[in-house]
Amino acid sequence: AALEIMEGQSSSGKRALATDSPLSAENIEWSVYPNPLSAEEPLHLRWNTALNENLSVELFSLTGQSLQQFEMNGREKQASLALKHLPRGTYLLRINGIKTSEVLRIVIK
Repeated sequence: AALEIMEGQSSSGKRALATDSPLSAENIEWSVYPNPLSAEEPLHLRWNTALNENLSVELFSLTGQSLQQFEMNGREKQASLALKHLPRGTYLLRINGIKTSEVLRIVIK
């Protein structure tokens, strides 16, 4: 399954998750939308704090199989992903950096 990074515009339907990393006093709020999404539409990620680092991102199936790994620029505070090659189901997106660590649940309908 391929995962390609695309530049995208924001859309409605945000779902925010907050994390307080033990490595940083910053409270980073993550928005993933739309969620659930159809395979034809891109997944948008946003975060409220510019991070002076690249973020390591890994997509997993619920069985723990790693499907794709890539990096995002933490300074940009947003990214869009095309998930059109994945079948319907629930996936986990793990985001790691020096100042943050988060796992987000994504549903493709």
